[in-house]
Amino acid sequence: MSKIVGHEAPVQFERKISQNKEDVTLGHLNEDKQAASDNRRNRLLSVIVLFLALGQWGDAVVVCERLYDEVVSNFTNRIEYEKLESIGIGVTKNYFYRVMGEPKVKRFSRVDKELVYEYFFHEKFLLNAIFREQRLEGYSVVSLDSGFDPLVPYQGRAVEGSSLASFSGKNVSSYLSDYMNIEFYIEMHELDKDASYMNQGIGFVNYSAQGFDYIGELRSIDEAAEEGDEKLRMEKIRALRDKLIPNMYSVIEVDPHILADSLLTKYEYRRFY
Repeated sequence: MSKIVGHEAPVQFERKISQNKEDVTLGHLNEDKQAASDNRRNRLLSVIVLFLALGQWGDAVVVCERLYDEVVSNFTNRIEYEKLESIGIGVTKNYFYRVMGEPKVKRFSRVDKELVYEYFFHEKFLLNAIFREQRLEGYSVVSLDSGFDPLVPYQGRAVEGSSLASFSGKNVSSYLSDYMNIEFYIEMHELDKDASYMNQGIGFVNYSAQGFDYIGELRSIDEAAEEGDEKLRMEKIRALRDKLIPNMYSVIEVDPHILADSLLTKYEYRRFY
């Protein structure tokens, strides 16, 4: 359900959630990730040596390419950026899988039973794809690493540490927010005719424990909306936008409620990551 408060006020899309807040501390241990990466490289090197010993040159070349990609990925973000830039609304599920690999988790939409959400977990980002049968109808990318900063589609630039207000401008047409089972604030903008009037989301989703805590601000915005105090609500929104640094973007053809419904809760993220 959505509601419009005031003539020029942004639309607030409300997300139906459980009132039981999940206090899950999230974070990633760099030591564990580095050890896992080292183990993968050692296994790949062992496989290459085995293939060469058996004279299987073709298989050795394939494994070498995988090893090269992993080494490049470990020191740069180039490969991940290229993959993300090669997907877009309307691509088939088979093409999506060829680019991004197989999803780790799938679940049906609670809003539209014809939609399926598929989650692709990476050390640097979480990719959520929204499929209707074999066609991609929306996706979102949440950065899990402060150094991972891909280009935002149709913007031609990365966030690069800019605040939401600086990156997106002063106007707010609509937004999604929650601070219970998951903490997020996402502003929605309709793209122009060159992008078929799709909706783009820019904002923040808190899956990590890196010091980005906006629960107080999100709660105060929600309380002002409940009280019908539009002046206070807009003041709170402007204050949040001035300091919030986006870590996610999305492009969707579907209703914004679908995007909110597709986000994993903190508990789900912790369970599957």
